[in-house]
Parts: sequence; C-alpha cells; structure tokens
Amino acid sequence: VEKDEVMEDVTTYQRLIRRLLYLTNTRPDILFVVQHLSQFMQAPKRIHYESALRVIRYIRKNPAQRVFFPASSKPEIKAF
Repeated sequence: VEKDEVMEDVTTYQRLIRRLLYLTNTRPDILFVVQHLSQFMQAPKRIHYESALRVIRYIRKNPAQRVFFPASSKPEIKAF
C-alpha cells in the first residue's frame, strides 16, 4: 500500500483520531497536529495514519506533559 492511497478501512483511523481529540483536553501540546489530522477523517491516506501513530509514540515518551486538574481545586481563570 502506498502512502498516498486512501485507506480501505477508515474506521480504524477515525477511532484513533476520536481518542486523540479527547486527549487534547489535557494535552494541549498535541492540539494542533490532532486537529490537522482530524480534517482527513472521511478519506484518510496511509501517511495520515502513520502520522497519528507518531503522535501516540510522542505521548508514550512524554507522559508528564499534560494539564492536571485536581478534583479539590476551585475552578478559576487567571490571565496575565
């Protein structure tokens, strides 16, 4: 399968992107790339799937880079 061919089974890609979109709530470092990859949900190519897998590898290598919202904290917004 060449990288510029549309994937036969798009549900695998769609499921992966949906899960990554959910993660962007606590991982703003992946927000841009996941939003960009989500634009190809209807007809993803092999290279898009490989790029999504690279995001997964990045998350595994950098587990501590996330936003943490403790349950006991009072929600407030601060601007500088």
